[in-house]
Amino acid sequence: MLSSSSRRLLLTLARQGLKDYFAKGRLILPDWKSLPEEIHREAGVFVTLRQHGKLRGCVGTIESCATLAHEVIYTAVSSATKDHRFPPLAPDELGTVDLEISILTPFQRVQSIQEIVPKRHGVLVKKGKQRGLYLPQVWVESGWDRDTFLRELCRTKAGLPPDAVHDPQTEWYIFEVESFSETSA
Repeated sequence: MLSSSSRRLLLTLARQGLKDYFAKGRLILPDWKSLPEEIHREAGVFVTLRQHGKLRGCVGTIESCATLAHEVIYTAVSSATKDHRFPPLAPDELGTVDLEISILTPFQRVQSIQEIVPKRHGVLVKKGKQRGLYLPQVWVESGWDRDTFLRELCRTKAGLPPDAVHDPQTEWYIFEVESFSETSA
């Protein structure tokens, strides 16, 4: 778990990263050496944008290529500009979105879907070259039971047929998140 000051700092860095991107057209990354050691580590990160309580963008990485601080900035800008479900965020919308950061724990492969705990686990599904992921928050937002959650994950995120849930070649990985937002930090 991150300290409350590191959580606030990551939210500030994400917000500033968006402001810089819209003002200057490029990412401006802080010198990682000037940041607290607690956020030097690498982890998968998702940044969710909500506008008036509704999803406006959510993009992330499952394999980090940078420090947590830099990964948060990258994913915040990607959530605003590269989520194919939404048009890119316009600069004048920046003040209307709230940011939520989800830091992923390492993935653990499970042998049975019965090991997946609703509302606690995020899930990564893989079959061949196709894969998809739902954060644990999707359980709450959707209200789905386990079977519906996994079928929708296969269908909408991995491009697999819904019956891939019961295919023995389908691989399942679980993870948890540390999630915090501008409204809860």
